[in-house]
Amino acid sequence: GLLESASSEIKALRKKSGTDPSAEAPLPWPEHINRIAGENSIDSSALVIGPETPGKVTEQVKEAAFDLQFKQITIRQLVGFLAKLQTGGQPARIDSIEINTVGAEGYLDAKTRLTT
Repeated sequence: GLLESASSEIKALRKKSGTDPSAEAPLPWPEHINRIAGENSIDSSALVIGPETPGKVTEQVKEAAFDLQFKQITIRQLVGFLAKLQTGGQPARIDSIEINTVGAEGYLDAKTRLTT
């Protein structure tokens, strides 16, 4: 009834806001990045994830940055990947994008820096 519906809604809101203790723990960033790449049909051999570098640290936030390099992917794959990365369950900020269209027709190489 109404009570069950309200309970379900509260659980959904907690999961969405990240305050549900039963929710899955977030993936380590390299795994999260690889998962999103796979969801966008980016082969693991086409993506190089650089080492984590420290970012800004405050009382509320501890940032980390990653440099990503893509080889021979399509613009659709890149845009889908970046959109999901910015809006998914573990959103990240895209700080820079560099695109190079050298290579096979319709494919590009790209470098991007993201901050978590």
